[in-house]
Amino acid sequence: MTKWKFWINNDVSRSQLEPKPVPRPEGRLLDLDGLRGVAILMVLLCHYGFALDLMQPTPYSLQWFFFDFFASGVNLFFVLSGFLIGGILLDHRTSPVYFRAFYGRRIFRIFPVYYGFLVFTGLAGVVLHAHGKPSPVFNAGTPYWMFFLFLQNFSLGWYGDWNWITVTMAWSLALEEQFYLTLPIAVRRLGTKTLCRVATLLILGAPVLRFFVPNTPHAVGSLLHQALLGDGLAAGFLCATLVRSHFKLRSIWLGTTALVLAPLVVLTHLGSSPVEFLRETSLLTFYSCILLLAERGSFAVLRSFILRFFGTISYTLYLVHQSALVYLHHIVRHELPSNLGGKAIFVSITALLFSIAASWFSWVHLEKPLLSWARRKFRY
Repeated sequence: MTKWKFWINNDVSRSQLEPKPVPRPEGRLLDLDGLRGVAILMVLLCHYGFALDLMQPTPYSLQWFFFDFFASGVNLFFVLSGFLIGGILLDHRTSPVYFRAFYGRRIFRIFPVYYGFLVFTGLAGVVLHAHGKPSPVFNAGTPYWMFFLFLQNFSLGWYGDWNWITVTMAWSLALEEQFYLTLPIAVRRLGTKTLCRVATLLILGAPVLRFFVPNTPHAVGSLLHQALLGDGLAAGFLCATLVRSHFKLRSIWLGTTALVLAPLVVLTHLGSSPVEFLRETSLLTFYSCILLLAERGSFAVLRSFILRFFGTISYTLYLVHQSALVYLHHIVRHELPSNLGGKAIFVSITALLFSIAASWFSWVHLEKPLLSWARRKFRY
């Protein structure tokens, strides 16, 4: 116990010798809520629009391109998470209740909705199995218990089991939870310069590994590619350290960099692109520029009600929207989701509206009260 106390006190003393960070404003940043809304709308467009009937057109068609691009809303989520979580940890790294406050708040933010989602999906899977239908609980390559331990990203990478779209989107949440387990310790123990060096090494090394290691299902390469997606979280963390430093990037530089990167982002999403291994790196750099501009209030549209609304309910909406789509099409049409035909389109729209309503209800009656309680209970 004495050694543990010395370890913390010694670390706090060392961190206090670093340059004082620039004070940050308290409270929610409306622009980042709006940017989160952009991210979830990209995911919804991907899954409710371009992902359905994807094999109808020829491979590498325009539909395939837009499906691939709007799926990068997940990359934007990663950059945002790295920025917001990294910023919280940097701001409170010397707090005597650092770990207790951080994990207390995270648990009440993530667990209630996530485990409720898993239980509901599991029960639905049991019902499907009882009626002789395939279900993610009994027929998926990924053992269902791994979702409860946030290990599904490794299992999905190994088995290539991406056809169970009611639960597979939770792979990104598993990666974020693993980030939450490692980053708080690193921020507490290491200096800011060391953290920035490690994050930069991950960002620069990821495209090199992607180039040399093929991303194929049922292989170590797929597992590695899953882990390398953490470079978006690392980029967000670097953005958090940047805005807390005395070094300022001019908005014109950020805007110019984003414009220069835009053609590369498009090129990496084209079929059989020779620079496909740069896809995630170009995206995280592009989204980092957009994030830093949004943090400065450069985009008035991000403060619009509709984007902030979707940003507020994005967590639950991200988890439930695929389940609503699959189960409603199964109940009404007894077929897989599709947008071919008026009835199919109507069912998809109904599933979307149901997902939005359920997510809003969850925010008002579950998430928001729990968050308010957790902030009072676990103060830094």
